[in-house]
Amino acid sequence: MRLFLLAASLFIATPALAQTQAAAPVELFKYGVRTGTNGNPLVVTLGGSGSGGSGGASAISPVSPTFSGGANLSISTAASYTPFPAQTCKQLTIANNTGVTVQVQQGGSGAAQPVFPGTYYVFYGLTDASALAVERADGTATAVTVNARCEY
Repeated sequence: MRLFLLAASLFIATPALAQTQAAAPVELFKYGVRTGTNGNPLVVTLGGSGSGGSGGASAISPVSPTFSGGANLSISTAASYTPFPAQTCKQLTIANNTGVTVQVQQGGSGAAQPVFPGTYYVFYGLTDASALAVERADGTATAVTVNARCEY
């Protein structure tokens, strides 16, 4: 009987231990400092000749964004697409604090990217902010003001 109780306790304890380990939350911040990653992320690209890194030696070189400045932009939009004003930029961050979903179209046609209320979306690889146009996703004619930050 003792052998049975010992075996039963080991049999029950093992899944319980595994479950508590799996349910343990990941601690991203400890004492107000971010843990687990470096404070500044580093983007690395592999260079070399050939496609897919084949043929030739590959070197690791850090890449960081280079911006010379930025500007805050704001537009009022309703049920039709309204482009941002002409402003040279490499990326544009739209912060949607309007309370409604807005959608952003690039280049005047094609699928639109929704930006939900209380969120933001960063558009990379731009040359000018006017390439992006915004409208209310619900089609309501009441105008909302969309704010953005462009980096050039």
